[in-house]
Amino acid sequence: MNGTWRQKTLETLLVLYHLESARLIYIRNSDCFELFSHNSSIVFEEL
Repeated sequence: MNGTWRQKTLETLLVLYHLESARLIYIRNSDCFELFSHNSSIVFEEL
């Protein structure tokens, strides 16, 4: 039971880590998106 709980916790942390990484990459590249058009950033947020 304890092993399963630990595995679930690790999976949750991995998901949060990937989401945070994607958000940081998006913030870092937001200036590039603005160069194309405002529509590209709206489409990116829906993904």
